[in-house]
This record gives sequence, structure tokens and C-alpha cells, in this order.
Amino acid sequence: QWNPEQLTAGIEPKNWTTAIMGAATIFMAYEGFQLLSYDYEDIKNPTKTLPRATISAVIAVIFIYVLVALGSTMLVGAETLIQEKEVALSIAGKQAFGITGLVFVTIAAAFSTGSAINATLFSTGRLMETVAKKKDLPNLFVKENQANIPYNAIIILAGLAAVLAAIGSLSTLVDAASLIFLITFSAVNYISFQQKMKYKILSLFGSIACLIAIIVSSYNQFQERPIPLIIIVVFIFLALIGRPFILRKMNN
Repeated sequence: QWNPEQLTAGIEPKNWTTAIMGAATIFMAYEGFQLLSYDYEDIKNPTKTLPRATISAVIAVIFIYVLVALGSTMLVGAETLIQEKEVALSIAGKQAFGITGLVFVTIAAAFSTGSAINATLFSTGRLMETVAKKKDLPNLFVKENQANIPYNAIIILAGLAAVLAAIGSLSTLVDAASLIFLITFSAVNYISFQQKMKYKILSLFGSIACLIAIIVSSYNQFQERPIPLIIIVVFIFLALIGRPFILRKMNN
């Protein structure tokens, strides 16, 4: 007895800024795919495997997300999903299969979150090690244990992430992380556009699209939660201006 109006019930975007900001937040769902490239040297035949794996994974995720969004909306309605936010899928699971569905979705969410955390920590730790070998980060991050894992990078990343999780709300972290990834991807796409690569126009389009999202996201965060935005600006300043001085001191 599903009514198609359930899909839009309770959704009242205030303006285009809010709508675009929502799209930028959804962007977070796809930010993890670049982690594959950090382990480039550990992948068999990476020139063929990496593009195929990335493209097929993105397509699969889009398909799954659309099914989950439609299915959960049909079960509980858009208004309930908006109100319940982080636990919305658990409620949809309960609506479908009772307590069993609630427990199953909750456990699945815990495993999914743990998997994402591990993937991000280890892949980003490897990236920090690579950057440190190029003398763009302190030599501290190059050190490995017996299993060839850059433990200093992983421990520091995990510690900073724990502090942010403890002092910040989930929505604030998502907004801040979205902005950081947008800045990174805009720069990477622009660099790709400057190189001799196929489909350069797609890289240019990606860079411009990220730049637009950065402007909208920054404006929205400045109005609602300026502190995370200020912290990001400080880090960018340190990276661009203070990096040579900091590196010289820390390496010494």
C-alpha cells in the first residue's frame, strides 16, 4: 500500500544552497574509493586492475544506495528517515523484520563502520609514509614495524580521529570531512587536467564541480558551524605557508 508521495514527504529544502550542501554531504559516501590508489604498488597489474575495480565498485554502490534509499523510504517514509537520521536504517529494518531486522541492521552498521575505519587508517597511513619519503612530511611517518606497517602514522591518525569523534558531533565531522575531500579532489582533478592524460575535459569538469561545492559548503558551514571551518583554514595555512619551517624543525 505504498504511496509515491512518501518519497518527498517531510522534505522541504529552504533554498538551493541547502540542496547543494546535501549533495556535497552525499559525496562523502563515495570518498573512500581513492584509498585504493594509495596501495598502488601492492596491487597486481594496477594499470588494468585499479580502473576496473574502481569503476565497477562505484556503479555497484550507486545501485545499492538507490535500492536502500527507495526501500527504506517505502517502509518508514521520508519524514521518519529525516527525523531519525543516523538510526534510520535500523528503524527500517525493524519495520521490515521486527526485532531481528533491527539487530541485523545494527550489527551490519557496526561492521561496516569498522571496515571503513580500518581501510581509511591503513591506506592513509601508507599515503603518509609515501609522502614522508618524499620529504613533504616529517621522517617520523616513514618508520615501519616488522610487518612493514607505518605504525607511527596509523597511531597518530587514530588518536586525532578519536579526539575529533569525542569533541565533535557526527554532522560537524561529516561536513568538515566533506570540505577537506572536496579541496583535495579539486586539486587532484586540476593536476590531472594539466597532465597529458585521456579525457582531460572530465578532469576539468570534476575540478570545477568540486570548486563550486567547496564555495557552497564553506558558506553554509560559516553560517551554521564556523569553528570547524576556521580550523580547516588554519590547517590549509600551515600546509601552504608554514610547512617548510615546520618540516625543517621536526626533521631536525
